[in-house]
Amino acid sequence: MTYVGPPMIYYGDEAGMWGADDPCDRMPMLWPELTYEAQQADPLGRKREPDEVKFDENLFNYYRAAVAMRRESSALRRGSIEFVTTDDPTEFLGFRRSEGHETLLIGLNRGDKPYHWKVPRAAGTSIAQIFTASGNVDQVSLEQADGQTIVTVPAVDGIVLRVQSSK
Repeated sequence: MTYVGPPMIYYGDEAGMWGADDPCDRMPMLWPELTYEAQQADPLGRKREPDEVKFDENLFNYYRAAVAMRRESSALRRGSIEFVTTDDPTEFLGFRRSEGHETLLIGLNRGDKPYHWKVPRAAGTSIAQIFTASGNVDQVSLEQADGQTIVTVPAVDGIVLRVQSSK
């Protein structure tokens, strides 16, 4: 049995920190209650435009929601994985995570256009959106047609859907 640990969130990712090579990868942690000067130095002495340095509240809330979803879902932590859709030309990947009575569908669209994901639906089930990577839940649509759900996943976005029993 191979252990696959949780994905890594590196120091500062959740606050919107960035850094390049040494020494820029060792900046002090950003905190929401502090104000910072713009970053304008370049370790190689090149000229560059200053970058604003601040705590990214929206990004922080995204990480909080993603971590909470993973903590609450046994399917995301321990579930089996089955790849259900791979479409290389459009840069889309869809897979299913299942554990016990919980089944989630995850769709990742790296393409530059919305992807229309045709998800077969078993009799007596429905599909509900529970998470969108961008937070733009209104740009995702779910339409029922001929025993399947057609999910429109916006460009460069990801979604998590819950398969629910209608019984």
